[in-house]
Amino acid sequence: MTIDNAFPLYQRAAERGVLQGRSALIVAPTATGKSYVGREFARAAVQAGLPGTSVYLVPYRALAQETYDRFVAERAARGTSERIRIATGEHTDPVRPAETDILVATYERFASVQYTQGIRVASLVADEFHLVADETRGPFVEGLLARLKGAGRLDRFLGLSAVVGNGEQLAAWLGVDLVMGTDEDRRVPVRFECRVVPEVQDALGKLLKGAMKRGEQTLVFCRSRAGAEKQAEEAAAWAAELLVEEERPEAARLSYDVLKEDGDADRLAKALQCGVGFHHAGLGRGVKGAVETAFRDGAVRILACTPTLASGVNLPAGLVVVRDVYRQDFLRGRPRTVFLPSGEVLNMLGRAGRPGKVTEGRGVALVSEEHGDYAEVRELRAAVKRGVGEPVRSRMPDSFEPFLRFVLAAVRERGEATLDDVAAAVRQTLWYATQPAAISFGRPFEEDMMEDVPAYAKVQEAGGSIRLAQVGLTADGIEGRVGSGGHEYGFEIRIDGMTCECPAASRWHKGTVCKHLACAIHDLLFDPTLTERDADLHIRAVYLCAHLFGSTLDTGTKIAQAAKVLRHWGLLDDVPGGAFRASPAGEVAEEAAWDLLLVWQVADMAKGRRTAPCTGGHA
Repeated sequence: MTIDNAFPLYQRAAERGVLQGRSALIVAPTATGKSYVGREFARAAVQAGLPGTSVYLVPYRALAQETYDRFVAERAARGTSERIRIATGEHTDPVRPAETDILVATYERFASVQYTQGIRVASLVADEFHLVADETRGPFVEGLLARLKGAGRLDRFLGLSAVVGNGEQLAAWLGVDLVMGTDEDRRVPVRFECRVVPEVQDALGKLLKGAMKRGEQTLVFCRSRAGAEKQAEEAAAWAAELLVEEERPEAARLSYDVLKEDGDADRLAKALQCGVGFHHAGLGRGVKGAVETAFRDGAVRILACTPTLASGVNLPAGLVVVRDVYRQDFLRGRPRTVFLPSGEVLNMLGRAGRPGKVTEGRGVALVSEEHGDYAEVRELRAAVKRGVGEPVRSRMPDSFEPFLRFVLAAVRERGEATLDDVAAAVRQTLWYATQPAAISFGRPFEEDMMEDVPAYAKVQEAGGSIRLAQVGLTADGIEGRVGSGGHEYGFEIRIDGMTCECPAASRWHKGTVCKHLACAIHDLLFDPTLTERDADLHIRAVYLCAHLFGSTLDTGTKIAQAAKVLRHWGLLDDVPGGAFRASPAGEVAEEAAWDLLLVWQVADMAKGRRTAPCTGGHA
């Protein structure tokens, strides 16, 4: 392997002292050499003899494997002897810090390993840094970096990201230099566009056929493994007709080789016969390697893949199409559409442009007309037009669940902690850096909460005629009935919203809290007759309301209520002096993929306790 350091981004980073260990955030387009600079940064700490392990963090297992393989190949080319290890969900062998110079790991796996193995961080590279903006995983990544920062473990830090809109702000949060790349750093220029179309599949088919007729290779990004496989099969149905005669023997050979590697890969083998393939983390390593090599060699003309490929294997193409600018996620079992951050879409589009094969690359994001007026789509279109992603913002305030996890992790990391210690950890987050405010614990929860529920004034004016008549737990929320003027109205409160059967809620007050919901919220949280009789119900109400009103609650309130919920669920234990520590169950839950409410429900069922509805109301 030839080691070539003569590219612009490397030279710029070297001039800023990054290769000598100066901390920085590098924001540059895809295919400008960010990852190579990151590997050099990690190696520099080893060569300098710094105590500890150089850690290279990535979001996906596929990217972890690719990064590990590159470290190993470059070590062989240089004739050096760094001890390199990998830690992902697929690589669970113990990491022995004394025997590891460089550790490549996913963010989640590293968080687990640092607890069990006590890694001393000599340097840390955070690749695909814009993951902080991801609605699902962003709070975890932000929380991990914030805790490392607060513990003084980011003295030698390098963040790597595709083009984002607020690099200066992110660098200021981390307290590091900002190194910017430009489109001119790319070896092949790329044009981006975002098209709103009546039918995505029709528009995609035209793009694919046009590229294939021109002899271009195409990457198609799909939101799921099943989607990538189906897309490949659909393209294969017509692609065989467009293969030139000399390509057919190579396609047949590739199909045979894949089946020889994995006898169950018949769907992939059949598509490969037509010059089409798919690529995702569910394929065996040997099969993925064969597909990647074939694409680089030109034997695969169309490759349908999942978004993990955008951050992993280097497979540039003449044309890149993002078919799905959103993914299907689930919130407590209910499906929801989550649009991808614009930086992530630009990262995929940036795979366009293959040096030596095309003089210009094209990246096209397709959006259905049914989503065309969504705010997220408008932001995406503007970002693609600029070639710069939207500002990376903290997702920590968006949901109470990740905040609970942050509090639990902060306590576990310290061993023992007070509310003030948790507040200190919060002050290290991007959330706090962009929305600084005093954190205190003196304001009553009732005062803070009910200012967001103005309809409760009508309940007070009613003099007791509006009352909570029945209430109980459901699988993912609370349901019940509120009496009002001789009628009773059913209601439900979940983390994804609230509903009431009353006419006002369905007509004039749609999207707001009606007086009946206001009554239920207040009594579930603050009526001592109910809260003292049924603590489980009360804590569930705290959890739900912190989800629904968390963006307006004071930070001190959120911290105090998070600790209250975690202690009731047995994930934090009290210790003398007003502090608490993670319980054994809390240590397990902090690393679990389940949400913490589900963890508690499973534990509660194991104890044989009830979750059936109960009656309640005013005394």
